Amino acid sequence: MGRQMSRPSDVMTRYAWHGLLPVAVIALGIGVSAIGAGAGQNASAPSAETVDLHAAAAFGISAANTAEANTRGFDAFFASPRPSVVHLSAGTYNLSCRTYTAASAVSILGAGAANTILRLPRGCSFSTPFMAWDGKADVRVSGLTIDLNDPVYPALQPVLKFTAYDADAARLSVDHIAILNGNSPSLQITVGATAGHKYDGVVISDNYLQMRPATTTNQCIALTTVNGTGYIPAAQVIGNVCKGSGIQIDGADTRVSENDVSGFSFGTAIYAQQNVGLPVAAASWANSVVTISHRPSVRFFVVGQKIGVQGAVPTGYNGVFTVIGVTSASVSYAVKSDPGPWKKGGYVISAPSNCGCLISGNILHDTGNGVDVNNAVHAGLENSCVNSIVKNNNAYDLGGSGFSNFASDVKYVGNVATNTGFEGGASAGEEADKAAFAIFDAGIGVDWYASHNVTMQGNRARDGGTGKVKYGYFEEPWHIFATDRRENDFRGHVHDEVVRQAGVAMTE
Repeated sequence: MGRQMSRPSDVMTRYAWHGLLPVAVIALGIGVSAIGAGAGQNASAPSAETVDLHAAAAFGISAANTAEANTRGFDAFFASPRPSVVHLSAGTYNLSCRTYTAASAVSILGAGAANTILRLPRGCSFSTPFMAWDGKADVRVSGLTIDLNDPVYPALQPVLKFTAYDADAARLSVDHIAILNGNSPSLQITVGATAGHKYDGVVISDNYLQMRPATTTNQCIALTTVNGTGYIPAAQVIGNVCKGSGIQIDGADTRVSENDVSGFSFGTAIYAQQNVGLPVAAASWANSVVTISHRPSVRFFVVGQKIGVQGAVPTGYNGVFTVIGVTSASVSYAVKSDPGPWKKGGYVISAPSNCGCLISGNILHDTGNGVDVNNAVHAGLENSCVNSIVKNNNAYDLGGSGFSNFASDVKYVGNVATNTGFEGGASAGEEADKAAFAIFDAGIGVDWYASHNVTMQGNRARDGGTGKVKYGYFEEPWHIFATDRRENDFRGHVHDEVVRQAGVAMTE
């Protein structure tokens, strides 16, 4: 862990400064030219004409001020009409129980998570996100701690919320921050896209995110395309430590690497979202145009975006298409030949949705038995990212399985599961919860989530001598998947059954 973000080479000549010495940012290594930059990113800095840089004092924000004065200062900063960056020097900045919505692309740079602390009063009740940005480009939050101080959430709310809901957004970096003393139900860092909008260049790296474990809905980091109605391409979630909650990923070509996730009581350590899209309520063809009806919503699809349709009968409705018409309850695309009367089924989804993930080098560990609000055990990875690679991850001491797979076209290479899948506390009697590695078909008639073309190579399962792990490798008993397995060791210490795979050697 501890990747370093890129630094500006010429900060003094590139920006218009307002009461902030350039040397301060250079010394911190968190200059604005690094906004949105990370491994594999080619982020460019905003121009001098579009970005203002400020010392905190320019808004009346000071570690010596009252919480009320600092809150007024943050109100003014978040209302900035121009893209702006504020630098918070070392100190503890007390705030009132208040939430903030950015009017422009505002960024916050501190002097390091150990040095710059934003502290809320104990027990704040939040019915909206603590800080929110929508449709903004070039935003960075870096080098500070947010002490939530045991907040109350009447319903699920984010702490930091970044969205492309009403417009595209790009180049986001949330790095080297800490969020402490959080509670559930909440999402500590969330990025979302819908209505055909795209959130490009997302980097969430080297953060320490902590909340009290709870069985209600919570995530330390959550990416969502709102069931496949938006795009989050090439996001990077790297080097984060999450204590008490897990990570949700959703998007195309996401990299999730070198994260340490532990002590959670909701869901799985890493959940690669399953996006089946919207169920088709009806479909028809006329004059070379297909119209699909779905449940009404003010935002799902937009003209010009790519969508995928799968699972409809007859199959002539299925494929990847460009949207040519939308209403709140329908979407249309061109098909030259009449597919015939629609009979049943089908889902419509943004294309690409959740695919092409690299999930590597993560450590997923240390939960108890029990189930969450959805009757799910506390497991390691649940993967529904199609065409992905799961490599060199380490799962241990988990109440549920170490690795469970629904996605097709996936390679599992060099993963280790030790003392996972405790036999007690299984959800709804699922035998798969008692396994190190488990393979599933989602059972919804969509090939993306039927575990087709799965390769298992060089993976290991152990129970650490406890005798708790029932299966090293498990497949649903009603479905033969014919996975390509080679060079694995699924023997475990006590049990080494493989469901519905009679004659398969435990060491391959």
